[in-house]
Amino acid sequence: MQYLSVPDFEKWQHYKDRTPPWIKLHRDILRDYDFNLLPDQSKAHLMLIWLLASQLDNHIPNDPAYVQRMIGSTVKPDIKLLIQRGFLNPVADCERYASKSIATCTTLSNMRETETETETERDLGRASQSEPPTPPPSKGKSGRGTRLDAEWDLPAAWGQWAMEQGMTRDAVIRECDKFKDYWISKSGANATKADWQATWRNWIRKHLEEYAK
Repeated sequence: MQYLSVPDFEKWQHYKDRTPPWIKLHRDILRDYDFNLLPDQSKAHLMLIWLLASQLDNHIPNDPAYVQRMIGSTVKPDIKLLIQRGFLNPVADCERYASKSIATCTTLSNMRETETETETERDLGRASQSEPPTPPPSKGKSGRGTRLDAEWDLPAAWGQWAMEQGMTRDAVIRECDKFKDYWISKSGANATKADWQATWRNWIRKHLEEYAK
């Protein structure tokens, strides 16, 4: 899949939070000649795409239908026009993220999205020839549920499932970090789960529903 990025987005935003609650809209945009030449509909779409870029680490799937759904538009944005005018850049793959250090979710660190790979050939970052088993979570007091182990890593199949729901590699990594931190730090009876895979799926569904609002 091809992706899109906003040129110099990090330069103009300067935020430290990778999913900020707001972005800066610089007043100089009113004097930007190329921006003023855009149709009004494309101007509105572009500003919403900037918001989307802030939530996807400036790594947006080049899919007009997906972008339309995520920004809540009634019509598809003219992605080709925004690329032609220099407001968006096409990115072939995830290579520009390859140098980023990932402290958790190491099974995703070498993910590649290529059409030539088969399901059996896909590897989401294995450390050896075979993916090491996920350490078993510790047992909860009830004996029915388990806690998430501090050494837990996201299984490859779980990450692949999240991407099939429309998430990018980096979005999956971010949600994995949040998921792990949340459940490891949580205490009480609710911190134990009988089915962690189902818990992960529900976590991702909730995440996607929040972005769709």
